[in-house]
This record gives sequence, C-alpha cells and structure tokens, in this order.
Amino acid sequence: MSFSLPKTAEAARCGTTRRAASGCALLAALVLGGCAPIRQNQADFDGVRLLRAGFAVESPDTRAGAQPAAPLPPLQVQPLREDGRLIYVYADPYRCQCLYVGDQRAYARYRQLVENDFLDALLSIVQL
Repeated sequence: MSFSLPKTAEAARCGTTRRAASGCALLAALVLGGCAPIRQNQADFDGVRLLRAGFAVESPDTRAGAQPAAPLPPLQVQPLREDGRLIYVYADPYRCQCLYVGDQRAYARYRQLVENDFLDALLSIVQL
C-alpha cells in the first residue's frame, strides 16, 4: 500500500520548500558578502598598529626562508622560526595582499598597542 499526498498538498509543500531554500540562499549571500568589508576593516586597523609597532611590510614571495608547515591564517600574528630566530608574521590577504614581519620587540609593542586601544575603547564606553 503506497501513500501519496494529493496533488494540491504536494504542490504546496514543494512551493514552501523552494521559498525556504531561496530564503536560505539569500541569507547566506548577505552574511558572506558582509564578511569581506569587516575583514578589510580589521586589516586596516591591524596594519596601522603593526606598522606603528615596527613590523615591516613584505611580499609573500620574499618569505621563502620562513615558510610555515601550513598556510598562514589570515589576520593573525603567527610565530615562525627563520634562520634559528623567532619572527612574527601577519598575513593580510584582504587589503594589501602582503605580510607584516616583525621581531620579538615589534611583537611586544604591537601587543601593547592592542591593549592600549582596548583600554581606550573601554574607558570611552564607561564615560558614556
């Protein structure tokens, strides 16, 4: 014994499924499309801090001596060993398609700048 929906109910269910799928596709496009400007904005802020801290801007092609085992995650400072010394590399594929490269002192200054910016933002909220 087989069971099938009447034609009208089946057609209605199919139409509802299509609307739901279209809605999900639209939502996904909006969410994913909105991520790029946010990442570019983060890259702008981080790039300014990294330069102020003493990081140098380099092309990814010039970093052959410090190749990580896996590709660098974007917008994150990663420690790497190069010729026996510790360096810090930040990959920016969104704004400049470049790498920011610094030593331990530059990384310490970068961390201090991030902390200061966070405290400044926190104080401005508290003063409201």
